[in-house]
Amino acid sequence: MKILALSDIHGETRLVDRLADRLNEADVVLLAGDITNFGGHDEMCRILDVFEGYARCILAVHGNCDLPAAEEELVRRGLSVDGRRKHINGVHFTGIGGSLPCIGRTSSEMEESVFSDILDAYTPEQGEGSPLVFLSHQPPYGTKIDMVSREQRHGGSHAIRRFIEERRPVLAVSGHVHESRGLDKVNQTVVVNPGPFRSGNYAVVEIQGGTVDAKLCHI
Repeated sequence: MKILALSDIHGETRLVDRLADRLNEADVVLLAGDITNFGGHDEMCRILDVFEGYARCILAVHGNCDLPAAEEELVRRGLSVDGRRKHINGVHFTGIGGSLPCIGRTSSEMEESVFSDILDAYTPEQGEGSPLVFLSHQPPYGTKIDMVSREQRHGGSHAIRRFIEERRPVLAVSGHVHESRGLDKVNQTVVVNPGPFRSGNYAVVEIQGGTVDAKLCHI
């Protein structure tokens, strides 16, 4: 399976045409939140329409900069994996949207305890033995992809890290921390922050069985 992973689009679609071939080739395109820039239904529709012009399959979670009406449009189109499951070509997908509280109030913020409650409710489907891919806006705590450089601290979620450690997805894609674009591992799980797409950043991931090959790319 070939996956194209993007995050933090923030309403900017001017580079999408230059990614057309990659979008066409991908089995799944993952959007890891902050798709809009504090936009609602109309902005989300505009952005998704552009991506759906090229991509055959999109899965997404909302970020803290996506208003409730934007989140609802993801659900309406059947693209959201926030607390939901999708099974595509032998791979399971699930995820969680929103972020931990930020400096300055944003739309979709939750305390760590709420992340824990939502993720603790996840139970694998009976007979689920396929590779699992986890999509979130907030990154897991204590990795190369959650370092808030201006404060020199890790800004990820302990609950998300615990979920990864316990459920052992082959791949976990997130965003949110723009300056921590990178690749890392939590035990055997490959974790990816593609970096903000509005600056031309994305990642390409290939999954073959339990093997994951991830590359950071730039337009």
